[in-house]
Amino acid sequence: MNMKGVLQIALVMLAATLLVLPVSGTFAVTGITPDTWVNTGTVFITNLSGTDFPEAASVRLTFPEETNITGQYVTWVGPTRITCVFDLEGAAAGDWDVVVVNNTDAEEAVLAGGFSVRNPAPVITAITPDEGVNTGTISITSLAGANFLPGAGVVLTKKDSTNISGTSVVVVNPTKIECQFDLTGAATGDWDVVVTNSDGQSATWAENFTVRYPKPSVFGISPDSGKNDEVIGITNLAGIHFRNGASVVLTRDGEPNITTIDEPIVTPTRILCFFDLIGKEVGAWNVVVKNPDGQSDTYPAGFSIFYPEAPNVTGITPTKGENSGTVAITGLSGTGFQPNATVKLTRTDQPDIPGTSVDVIGSTMLTCEFDLSGAEAETWNVVVTNRDRQSATLARAFTITYPAPTLSAVTPKIGLNSGTMNITNLSGTGFLDGATVTLFRSEEPDIAAFPVTVESPERISCTVNLSGAKPGLWSLRVTNPDFQEDELPDSFRIVHPAPSVTGIFPPSGTAGDVFSAVVTGHSFLPGATVNLTRAGGATVPAAVSAVTPTTINCTFDLSGITAGPMSLVVTNPDEQSDSVSDAFTVNNPAPFVSDASPDRGSNDGNTGIITLTGTGFLDGAEVKLARDGQPDIPAKGKPVVENQTTIFCFFDLTNAKVGFWDVVVTNTDRLSGVLADRFLISYPAAPEITGIDPVSGVNTGPVTITSLSGTGFRPGATVRLVKPGKTAIQGTGVTVAGPGHITCTFNLAGAETGDWDIVVINDDGQQGILHGGFAIRYPAPAPQSVTPSSGYNNGTLFITNLSGSGFLPGAAVRLTKMNQSDIVATNITVVSSNKITCQVNLAGREPGPWNVVVVNTDSQVGIRTNAFTIENPNPTVSSISPNRGANDTGALNCSLTGTGFLDGATVHLIKTGKEPITATSVNVESRTKITCTFNLTGREPGRWNVVVINPGPKSGTLGSGFEITQPQPVPEFTADPLFGTAPLTVRFTDQSTNSPSLWLWNFGDGTTVAGLDQQNPVHTYQEPGQYTVLLQVTNRGGSAQLVKQAFITVVSTPVANFTAEPVNGSVPLLVQFADTSSGKPVKWFWTFGDGGFSTQQNPYHLYQKAGNYTVSLTAYNQAGSDTVTRTDLVKVTSRPVAAFTANRTVGIAPLAVKFTDISQGSPTSWSWKFGDDGGITEQDPVHVFTKPGVYSVQLTVSNSAGSSTEVKEGYITVNQDLMADFDFTVSNNDMVAPLTVAFTDRSIGKPLSFSWRFGDGFVTNERNPIHNYQNPGTYAVTLSVHDLMASSSVTKTIVVKSPLKADFYAYPVTGSAPLTVALTDTSVGQPVQRYWVINKGLSVIVLNPGDSQELYTINEPGLYNVTLNITDAYGSTSEVVKTNYINVLEFPP
Repeated sequence: MNMKGVLQIALVMLAATLLVLPVSGTFAVTGITPDTWVNTGTVFITNLSGTDFPEAASVRLTFPEETNITGQYVTWVGPTRITCVFDLEGAAAGDWDVVVVNNTDAEEAVLAGGFSVRNPAPVITAITPDEGVNTGTISITSLAGANFLPGAGVVLTKKDSTNISGTSVVVVNPTKIECQFDLTGAATGDWDVVVTNSDGQSATWAENFTVRYPKPSVFGISPDSGKNDEVIGITNLAGIHFRNGASVVLTRDGEPNITTIDEPIVTPTRILCFFDLIGKEVGAWNVVVKNPDGQSDTYPAGFSIFYPEAPNVTGITPTKGENSGTVAITGLSGTGFQPNATVKLTRTDQPDIPGTSVDVIGSTMLTCEFDLSGAEAETWNVVVTNRDRQSATLARAFTITYPAPTLSAVTPKIGLNSGTMNITNLSGTGFLDGATVTLFRSEEPDIAAFPVTVESPERISCTVNLSGAKPGLWSLRVTNPDFQEDELPDSFRIVHPAPSVTGIFPPSGTAGDVFSAVVTGHSFLPGATVNLTRAGGATVPAAVSAVTPTTINCTFDLSGITAGPMSLVVTNPDEQSDSVSDAFTVNNPAPFVSDASPDRGSNDGNTGIITLTGTGFLDGAEVKLARDGQPDIPAKGKPVVENQTTIFCFFDLTNAKVGFWDVVVTNTDRLSGVLADRFLISYPAAPEITGIDPVSGVNTGPVTITSLSGTGFRPGATVRLVKPGKTAIQGTGVTVAGPGHITCTFNLAGAETGDWDIVVINDDGQQGILHGGFAIRYPAPAPQSVTPSSGYNNGTLFITNLSGSGFLPGAAVRLTKMNQSDIVATNITVVSSNKITCQVNLAGREPGPWNVVVVNTDSQVGIRTNAFTIENPNPTVSSISPNRGANDTGALNCSLTGTGFLDGATVHLIKTGKEPITATSVNVESRTKITCTFNLTGREPGRWNVVVINPGPKSGTLGSGFEITQPQPVPEFTADPLFGTAPLTVRFTDQSTNSPSLWLWNFGDGTTVAGLDQQNPVHTYQEPGQYTVLLQVTNRGGSAQLVKQAFITVVSTPVANFTAEPVNGSVPLLVQFADTSSGKPVKWFWTFGDGGFSTQQNPYHLYQKAGNYTVSLTAYNQAGSDTVTRTDLVKVTSRPVAAFTANRTVGIAPLAVKFTDISQGSPTSWSWKFGDDGGITEQDPVHVFTKPGVYSVQLTVSNSAGSSTEVKEGYITVNQDLMADFDFTVSNNDMVAPLTVAFTDRSIGKPLSFSWRFGDGFVTNERNPIHNYQNPGTYAVTLSVHDLMASSSVTKTIVVKSPLKADFYAYPVTGSAPLTVALTDTSVGQPVQRYWVINKGLSVIVLNPGDSQELYTINEPGLYNVTLNITDAYGSTSEVVKTNYINVLEFPP
């Protein structure tokens, strides 16, 4: 033993003990409660115990290389107790010293390592994914939780199973871990998830990860189809991961599953089984394999069931239809048609046309309907498809055609021959894109419409040019692109337009004058006449000189005509006329005002007598002064009309608006004469200016005049500055605060400097002037800042921006300082009035603040004091060599490079919280290089800043430029034991030197541990082998590693074990055996008890005969062998399999059915249940079903090995007789279109399908439909019902009447007698008779019977009523009366 080392340790421990033990009556810390806490928040120290605690004490926790934790809320309870709070958030885990400080004399008492800060224990909340299969490695993408630390380990644990250690563990952050688990061969079931942090704390999430066998996967099935009249054997259901005991079913939505007839024969990649398809639903079925552990896989639509016979189409009736609606197919013949078959028409590059209301009458005939609306007119294929997707095609068997067009009406029915017009609705049916429209009439050229828009098959809109067309009735023709056409005879009338008068110019004239006039409007015809008329008065005919379609030039003679309004009447030669009431006025001559004297007055009272002279003044004439926007000023009292040429009057002008006013004389006939702008109203006095404040302003922008003083200022006055030869400066924001005070603003920007006159102008034009009253000047310069604001005194500096205001071109710049000569700037550029650039030579100039001075060319000066600073430059440190050294180095010579080093500079290494290291032997070799020496002995390892301090002081720092390190550790270790059998637990002991602080071990079996607490780990080797061990140790001086080859040897012999499933079943029984031996065997030998054997690790064995079988397994490896035997492990039996058929499954009650047993396995007894409380024990019974219904049938067969049951759900369907019937309700009892009818099925029996034909081409399969009849007519409604055995139909008639509403129009409705009127019936409905009545008072004209269009000539002037009475075929009547509808005027003389 090294006694010297032991003595040294003992002395150190003794000294430490003496330091810790308190001395009675001395300042000491003896304990702390609590003494440990987690680093996630604050802890309340309830008792910091000791002796002689001062009242003025502070508390802190200290730990090497960590920031101290200062106690908060420190409370001195007494000399032996203190309480406080520590904020441990993020503190390093470990034992911290507890320090109490006497704040009076800084004396400290320390409880070394007295308080333990620990990390919070880990918490697990989720794992993703949370399951995996036992055939390989799974990646855990997220192990979620909290408080995970770097270096944490993850394992899966399960009772009686070997732990599964996580590999590639990555602690992404404190709440997430990623890792991998090798699940190969792991036991299935729920496993615990365990996370262990590097500090030894762990968390377990119990049974939250599931290990499963691999999910089965189905690849294919052979055969993949069968017919629903057979039992089929599946020879190869291919896939992987099938397990013995797996089940196979066929599934389909809405159908019962089809299970296998017997237990399937299962191997891991192949299944053999049988299905009974008799009577099963045709179509695609899913194939589902389900392993005994509940995992399953579905092969979607993998198996198809077909009918025994595919369909065949031989004919279709009818063979064609129009693409304007629905066509009913009354017979589609062929073979193999099945219920619910579908029908469609197909054609290349066209969408299919599906058949609707498909009625499969039998296997050789079906009916349906096709909606051919809009379909391409061509030949189409007919395709029938059964529900099993078998189909048949009759190529090009059906032809779709367009319908011929039909014309029914045109809107509007009348057009003018004066230009183009739009026909908005040409209605009918069968119109095709590209159709043309033509107006035609005997002996007249056709009028082709253009453009033509086919808006729908029932509507066309178009434009026709009727210019110059002959008036009268014309016919219409529509022609489709396929040359089918239809005509509407005499359906359109072309007429001249009636004249329309818009005005006359001039609109008035003076009585007794002869004057020329122009009448304006449109549709004037040559020979038109013009008259001025007045009720009860004379008519003034015009002498017409010229007529155009829009103007008539004429002359009127107003001699003898009295003043007043007259109507204007224009009449074309076709006697169509138009008038404008009171369009023209006959006036007396208007008065004329030639002079007013006096012609002015002030607005402070009454004027004197004013004499108005002129002509045409009448007794009672009125006089006023008028001005736009102002109320009139009437003459006071009654003006004196001396004669027709003179009027005397006067006005009250008090407060009247100043300015020029009109003098207006209005005679009693309201004709006026105006003397415009001839009377001036003014203020009593002109304004006078006495002063202005301020009296000057600079020409850089606006200046506000706070006071412009004087007298006579009026609201609305304007202010301006004027200077000879210069543009006046208009005042803005002028406010007349009173007669002696005005405020305003002048924009002086850019104005010429000098004295300007001030002018105030009142709104009456009177003005006042203050000559030279305002001075404009430039602004003084005002420097504000300088960029850069400082510079080093080692050369010339460019000033990029001397900012301010008022700088003028040619300005000078200099820097000034007390007792120093000025620094005059050069290269001065006045960039703008706000910016100057220049250069200053600072070489050798005095450091400190300097003033910035700008002098403009007008000698105005601006100074910014202390705006610029001259400095010595800072030193910079760019590198140090060498840049690191160990803390056992006493003298390390270093060289620093940089700039700005001055004689007398000092060099230091600085670290926060540590005593600086000051260099010795400092030699400033140049401004860019220093050499020096550092003593690093015992100094704190880590990064230190390198600092050079010039005299002054100014310093330069190279941040973290130097590193102090520990000496590199030297690795060494031992282990015990070095040899043993698996599992072998080995303790490793670190013997490294130079105080490593981090250890990393690689144990050679894929396991690596690392951490601050992994100095002496213990590791268990689970598997035999030789293992190489690596140790890597690290401190702040670096890392080193040691590898010991084949250092640990582990050996083991196998222990045989296995599982088998299933171990019970009927012949043939396929059993899967799985080796679960330990010790990693490399060979296996199996015997199965029936003479069979295998050398596979996990074999399958098929037992062909019933019996009990003993199974044994011998496992071998390099260390030896082991055998396990299981007596009578596998038990194989044989039992019957129930199956049956029936001679019929559908019929009418009573229904007799013969059942035939087709069970396998030689049953000896039978038990039947027929779903109607009937039962029997015969092998092949006959049973009679007496009532309608759907019945499930069950057969149970038995023999000595057991029993088997087959149930066929809904196997027998018994129907009753079928008879169709229905009733209906209507939306209106009058049965008038549109009519909504609600149909209700009243059929007897249990129909399964319904087919309605409403008699108007529409059909539906709803049971209780609602149908709308838009058009009148007689409709045969048919309901057909079907069940599985029969069908029935019934037809009833519905009569829909037309709505009836009388209406008509007449043309023209105004004109001179005799007037021929065209009456046109536009009634809604289908009238079969009508009569017309035209009456004026007792004068009555009756047209009975009447036509839809009547022409009648009325000879007598007056207002006529017109009545239309109509009757339809159902006897309904309707009448319309239009009162005073036709105005027949007197024929002009």
